[in-house]
Amino acid sequence: MKTRVLHIIYSFFDGGAEHLIATLASRADPKHFVHGICVLGSGGKMVSDLRRKGVQVALLEKRKGPDPGIARRISRHISTVLPDVIHLHGCPAGFWGTAASFFGGKNIPVVRTEHRPWLPDALPFMYRSTYRWQAARASRIIAVSEHARRSFLASFPALGEKFVTIHNGIDPGDFDREARGGRSREQCRKWFGLPRGALVIGTVGRLVPVKNHLLLLGAFARVKSSVPEAHLAILGGGELENAILSEAARLGLRESISIIPPTPAVPLFLGALDIFALSSDYEGLPLSILEAYASGLPAVATSAGGIPEVVEDGVNGYLCPPKDAAALAAGIAKLAADPSLRAGMGEKGRLRVAAHFTAPRCVAETEKIYARVLRDLSR
Repeated sequence: MKTRVLHIIYSFFDGGAEHLIATLASRADPKHFVHGICVLGSGGKMVSDLRRKGVQVALLEKRKGPDPGIARRISRHISTVLPDVIHLHGCPAGFWGTAASFFGGKNIPVVRTEHRPWLPDALPFMYRSTYRWQAARASRIIAVSEHARRSFLASFPALGEKFVTIHNGIDPGDFDREARGGRSREQCRKWFGLPRGALVIGTVGRLVPVKNHLLLLGAFARVKSSVPEAHLAILGGGELENAILSEAARLGLRESISIIPPTPAVPLFLGALDIFALSSDYEGLPLSILEAYASGLPAVATSAGGIPEVVEDGVNGYLCPPKDAAALAAGIAKLAADPSLRAGMGEKGRLRVAAHFTAPRCVAETEKIYARVLRDLSR
């Protein structure tokens, strides 16, 4: 018999948690697993893509703000699909999914994935104050980085045996030159309207405070003063777009940056870059840096969250403290000055991702967790 897994998540647009769920659902061993998804709110293109692949996705359209009826709707959905394992993603889904399972009397093992480190100050009171109860209900809790796992253990040491690290993974072949149709760097730049002769520094990520694009812009301003041909390309959309553009104009850099709306053509975008940069204040384990390395790019990144588990400082890129524009600029400048260094670090990053951060490895390790919790339940 196949194991039925139901993923529960708050929304389903284009984030790391959504991509992990899509990877687990689309790459599952079809002889042994079938995945469904319950979205508390709404979703975007990823929902239709998964439905075309035969994955069942239910959108419960939770109202913004208080919506106490959501637990009852989740419980009804669980009763309809009868999963063998419930897999919760993120704090809102973790809270409401746990409540639906617990108060609905569903004796179904629960697995959680924590996509970020434990940052209680960033969570609403209801979620952080009940986390111990939620975690106690889970059979296993997966952290996407060792840093994230340790951050939870520091606050909840009694739950230590529940936590396990499973690093995020991608398919490196989705980001090599063949994946972008054999297009050269110049052809990729033409695709996005980026300057042909520039040294292009780029990043991928939502334009939200935690990604701190304003820090990257400040670092780029320093680089630009010594590398006049430098250009900054940002792929992503979000609430801070106007703030980024305004700051670029204030710095006299408006013509030297490009903000490209979200697109599925991420391999083409990465193929247009010389250097990948990541300026986040905190992270779990960002897929964007794995994708950059799979594309053969060197990286300069803050040492936030699980990033140092991928970026080996001075080996495949450079690390700098979060919120330090000068250090971020210094790393970029080193790579900007040395094409052979860029090529060597990019190749080392590519090999590291291929060895340790692949989708098949991530899926296989997660499926072992499902099998283990079901085996424990049957004892």
